Amino acid sequence: MHQHRNAHWGILVAVSIFVGVFLVGQINITYNPEQAEAASSLLQTSDLTCAGVFLTPHVNAGSYTSAYPMTMRYENGNRHYFMYEGTGHVVEFPEPTLSPCNTPLTQANRAHSESWGGDWGTFNVSAGNNFIPGTGATYGNGLTYDNATNQLMLNWTNTYSNSPPHNSFAAATTDASTHRLVVTGCWGLSNVNQSQEGGGVLNIPSSFISSYLPAGTRWAVGWGGATASYAGLSLGPTLFAIVPPSGNPCATGVDNFVSGATTLVQYGQNSNGPHCSLTNVSGPTLGCTPTSAPTPPYPAKLAFTNYSLDMYYPDWNPWQGHGWMGFGTGFSMGWYDDGVKQGVVVPIQNTEGWANTTVRATPPPTFDTPSLNPYGFPTGTMYVTSTDTHDGNNINPGDTIWIQTCAPGIDLNCAEGGNDRHLSFAIVDSVTPSTGRVAFHITSPDYSSGNHLPVVGGAVYLGCLYAHGSPTCSRATYLLQIYDPAQYGQVLSGAIHPYDVSYNQEMDLTTLVTGFGSPSSGHGVTVGGEHHGPVSTMTDPQAHQIMIGFTDAGSLIGAVSNAIYVFNVGPNAVTPPIAPQPSPSPSPSPSPSPTPSPISTPTPPSSGAPCTLVSAGTDVLGHTWTFAANGSGGGWTMRDGAYSLPGGGSLPGASGSVYKFVNGIVNVKDNRDNLWYSWNETTKYWVLVGASEPMCTVTPAPAPSPSPSPIVIPLAGDLNSDGIVNSLDWSIMSSVWFTSNAQADLNHDGIVNSIDFSILNRNWFRTTGS
Repeated sequence: MHQHRNAHWGILVAVSIFVGVFLVGQINITYNPEQAEAASSLLQTSDLTCAGVFLTPHVNAGSYTSAYPMTMRYENGNRHYFMYEGTGHVVEFPEPTLSPCNTPLTQANRAHSESWGGDWGTFNVSAGNNFIPGTGATYGNGLTYDNATNQLMLNWTNTYSNSPPHNSFAAATTDASTHRLVVTGCWGLSNVNQSQEGGGVLNIPSSFISSYLPAGTRWAVGWGGATASYAGLSLGPTLFAIVPPSGNPCATGVDNFVSGATTLVQYGQNSNGPHCSLTNVSGPTLGCTPTSAPTPPYPAKLAFTNYSLDMYYPDWNPWQGHGWMGFGTGFSMGWYDDGVKQGVVVPIQNTEGWANTTVRATPPPTFDTPSLNPYGFPTGTMYVTSTDTHDGNNINPGDTIWIQTCAPGIDLNCAEGGNDRHLSFAIVDSVTPSTGRVAFHITSPDYSSGNHLPVVGGAVYLGCLYAHGSPTCSRATYLLQIYDPAQYGQVLSGAIHPYDVSYNQEMDLTTLVTGFGSPSSGHGVTVGGEHHGPVSTMTDPQAHQIMIGFTDAGSLIGAVSNAIYVFNVGPNAVTPPIAPQPSPSPSPSPSPSPTPSPISTPTPPSSGAPCTLVSAGTDVLGHTWTFAANGSGGGWTMRDGAYSLPGGGSLPGASGSVYKFVNGIVNVKDNRDNLWYSWNETTKYWVLVGASEPMCTVTPAPAPSPSPSPIVIPLAGDLNSDGIVNSLDWSIMSSVWFTSNAQADLNHDGIVNSIDFSILNRNWFRTTGS
């Protein structure tokens, strides 16, 4: 009985997608016959080729996001990226040199944070009833940069309950003098559930505005990112067009609603359709043949049909050659228009395959050895009647499956109920399709007090299933859809309904995206806690390129990094010149001439006194260093309250109980190996110093004279020793930018960069003795 699913809303983990080389002839491209006659300027999959791939820096994992969204802006002719991380901070980094598209992700070039550190601080937002990232099941899902106003925009939504209208997007400017975000407003759309608008914002191209919208209607707000809630969401890439609203204080607990939003596309929920979540049926119904035809409003269509779901009533199974977006679908969106080609690009992760088979009596199921899996349940083997997953593949190692491991009415505490508590979750370890042998290890057992051994004649399932109160999918595949924006114009004219908008082309990407697995290559794309999927789709018409970000491309403990694939659009694409950091002759922001605003640096606390052993302190850039509580052995190093992973040497991060600040640089003695490490702010890595405690350089006082003169303390930044820090000193520093010049390397880290400029700028127009 599945009636419980109307009351118990589950969580769809944020997912994202990346793409490999597009090679016509090696891929499966599906045209939607209802949209086959697209305009000649409509972007086609054949227009796309892969230019390269790179990895983002590692950022902190945390409770503020499960998507880690990104956006891009230009600085000095080069692409720089913002990324929203798990502690609510926004970090920035330049695009590195791209690796070839077929490079294994473990070997792809990794970007490094800006030379000044790259941390813009927390993006502080507010909403009614505290529906903000980091609280409950509310997460940040989308990040967008608006070049017209130089504002960074964050979208968020609750991912469990049916959240009513609340603030779900905000804007902030970047203060280059303090490297902090200044929030300019928080908003929500009136009469729109938070889950439908909390995914992202797209900048609407001017060509579409001039053809269909009032002047100034520049933002398309909607489910443009990895949104997770089921209740109240739109089952497809929904967009609402608005005029950028006026700023507000973003006051705590106050919602600021924008009225008059124009619906471009919207897909409503509908339980009256071809679903397999059947009432009055004992056990799951994966692979059922739906008998109810689709009725409006419709979910967004898929050409892909190799799936089956037994989840919620609005989840529709394939019908007459079409699939549908549902609970097992994750996607992002990008609106591309370079004046020649235009289209809305939607990379997708969707569940693939299904199995509804049984455990054979011979050979009998067994538990082989004590398991080393974290749940403490044994590994086992069983033989099933079929390993076919109805997509041309078989059950694969790494797939999640469900096994009946107790008998209702016989084994104590074993009951099907609404949560399928007679099933155990398991991960497949190996498969022999010719014999039906499946080796597995259990990760979440049935609710009985029995031995959890597979029941002979009991069911084995693969697909998307609601069990133990947890909606879960076994494995996924990657797709890419392209939509014609002219359909949004048809919606505005009343020619079609908002739910009639459909893709023009759909492309199977799994054979090209081997870094994350594919069902046909032996392992489906992983879903669940690893969050692989399409996070952010960024368009760069100036370079004729599209960048797609995919979450969690291999990470350290407590950290996350994304993979970014860059695609050329047509023959005129040019990857912008790549600079590792600012150009060799930077124009500081703010410029130090004639009267710069000093960079605000907090005064170090007494605990951070230089050249003493302390348990906390502040470095030369104002970052506060503490230790996380972790028992008598010391704790992880914390930078501004967030873990300072990654680590140096063979250690994951740094752990200890004592710091030493040398020339403003923090050093830590790691209790695990009794070695000292120094933090490199440029690379965000701990660098091994050695067993000896770092020492400060002490300049002896001048010998006394009969008429002693006051001791003159050298003024940091006075490079020409004329007693004042001014543009003459900056000219010296800028001439040796990115060198190891000892005169201008004020923090003695071996390179002249913006960290040294920040020291110089702090003393601007100060004189010796002042």
